Amino acid sequence: MAEFENQKFDYNIVGGGSAGCVVASRLSERSRNKILLLEAGEGFIPGTEPAEIQDTFAGTAHSSPRFTWRQTVTFAPRLFNAADQRKKVRYAQGRAICGGSSINGMISIRGLPSDYADWVACGARGWGDVLPYFKKQETDVAFDGPLHGKDAPLTFAV
Repeated sequence: MAEFENQKFDYNIVGGGSAGCVVASRLSERSRNKILLLEAGEGFIPGTEPAEIQDTFAGTAHSSPRFTWRQTVTFAPRLFNAADQRKKVRYAQGRAICGGSSINGMISIRGLPSDYADWVACGARGWGDVLPYFKKQETDVAFDGPLHGKDAPLTFAV
C-alpha cells in the first residue's frame, strides 16, 4: 500500500464486491475522477483468474480459504436481556476482487420487487424502481419482454 501513501483520491471505495466494482466503474466514466477501490485478498488481471474462480460450481472457490474468510453473525439483544439461545451463524465472505460474486459460481439473482418496496417504506428513497438498473446490466437471451435487458455487459442464457 506504500504506492498509495501520498496520493489523493476523489473517491475511496472500501469493498470491491459487486456494488463496489459497479460504483468504481460508473465513477471512472468521468475521466477526471481519481478512484481508489480497496478489497481484501487478491486481485486478478483479466484472463488470469484462477480455475477455482472460473469454475461455475460454487463450492470450488467458496470452500477455499484462499478466496474466503469466515464471519460469525450474532443477533441483537432480546428485550429485557432475555436469554438468547439462538445459534451463532457462520457465513463465508468473498476475499478477492468482486467479493462474494467471485465465489458464488457465476450466479446472479435479483431481489424481489417487494424487497425494494420494503426498503422504500423504511425510508430508502430512490430504491422503488431498480428494474432499469437490472436491465442495464444484462443481455438476457433466454427471456424476452419488458423485464429483461437486451444490450448490456452480462449475458444470461438460462
